[in-house]
Amino acid sequence: MVYAFREIHIPLLLIAALLGYQIAIYFFQQYRKSKHEQFHLNKIFLGFGLFFSSLLTGFVFRVIYNYYTSDPLVVDALSMLAIIVIMISTVGFMAAVCDPAFSAIVKPRITKVIIVLNFVPVVAIFFVPYEDAFFQYLLLIYIASLLYMLVFQLKLIKKATGSVRRRLITILTGEIMLGVSIAFGSEQISVVFGENHVAREILWLVTILVAIVGLTTVFLGTFKFPAFLELDWQDSLVQLLIIDDTRLKLVYTYTFNSSDALMPPVEASEKNVDQSGLHGARADYASQGLAGIDDVIQAISKEDGKKIEKITHGKVTILIQHQGEGVSPLTYALLVNREMRSVEHFLSAVKTQFEWSYKGIINNIPALKGEHVKIFKSFDTIVKNLIK
Repeated sequence: MVYAFREIHIPLLLIAALLGYQIAIYFFQQYRKSKHEQFHLNKIFLGFGLFFSSLLTGFVFRVIYNYYTSDPLVVDALSMLAIIVIMISTVGFMAAVCDPAFSAIVKPRITKVIIVLNFVPVVAIFFVPYEDAFFQYLLLIYIASLLYMLVFQLKLIKKATGSVRRRLITILTGEIMLGVSIAFGSEQISVVFGENHVAREILWLVTILVAIVGLTTVFLGTFKFPAFLELDWQDSLVQLLIIDDTRLKLVYTYTFNSSDALMPPVEASEKNVDQSGLHGARADYASQGLAGIDDVIQAISKEDGKKIEKITHGKVTILIQHQGEGVSPLTYALLVNREMRSVEHFLSAVKTQFEWSYKGIINNIPALKGEHVKIFKSFDTIVKNLIK
């Protein structure tokens, strides 16, 4: 076989392979880093990593038997390996997401059936020549798997929000471009050109360029991918309270769901507002109530400095974190109507952002009197960005 564009193809193929493996490694790293957070949906990282690493390995096998060997036995062996590895790429993805955490998106039972079906052509290739028409029909199972992955990702995008959703859209766009390039660069399509080697290699050159653009798009989507939280974690948020432990005063509050809130949202027109900018009686009740429970727990346990992390208040759960080292005593309380690992992560992010944003002000809260109301009001924007 004559390769008129060999000198152009090889560098471009190398770029595509490096991009693909870099993306796979990045997803594996994301999965490893977020695994300890116990977010079940972080398995999507593992799924993407397995998919891209398998797909690119099959791609590399194809490059080897097309450009670096003419031995029929080696070509056949590498062709079989390429098909097997590519078929397994969807199996790896679906096995990773075949988790009850994804049951709101796809049915695990259906996913398992498709996984089993994908092994049919993998086994058949050892008994049926891959050029045989029957085996070509078996490859429709792989196409069905890709369509299933497409539906899965579209549903995932629909349920996701904010930056996670934007990243998933970008990744899917790149995957579609990569899929189109692989389809048009396949051996089945190249047969259409017969002995016209130049036309065939021009087509392959174009498909390689499309693959590079697709992989670059996927890379842009994966870069700084946010921690993958439960899809509906924002719906469980009720109210955020930040309390000055020294004076037992509420210094900041943000209401997500007023119907379950411990304190009603403070309206600008509301009267009888104390120096903290909040309704005096309610502010003291909330602040002293939380601090009082904390004191009771310490007294019972007889362990000085022991802090509680959770309070059940009717149908609402109050998650609590305390100030960092070297900061004026503050208590961060998050009211939620469902306990989720993601809301704990959110509360930690709130604590970190608040202490970083106002590190020069927190230790002087008592001296600010009522002035900090306007200062801390700007934290609303940060809270809104954290839940996007």
